[in-house]
Amino acid sequence: FFHPQMKLQPNVGSDKSWIWGAQDFADEEVKSEIFCVKFTAPQFAQQFKEVFEKAIRGETIEAIPVCHSRSRCPRTCSRCHFDCCS
Repeated sequence: FFHPQMKLQPNVGSDKSWIWGAQDFADEEVKSEIFCVKFTAPQFAQQFKEVFEKAIRGETIEAIPVCHSRSRCPRTCSRCHFDCCS
């Protein structure tokens, strides 16, 4: 879930990654966590930021495709630039 108080921040020294804090419920216990996502190119990081911020504002967002080649898991898919192995 997205919460209006979640804020993306640039990961120090990288124009391809973002960090943000959120409450994590994955283990059925609320924990404050810091999350990070890294992309293969700055333009993909920027696209992520735009979608993330739309979600925070409660705007409708288009479906984001998942890499078509996960079963083969190349380090980085040459078609969609999704880093399958991280």
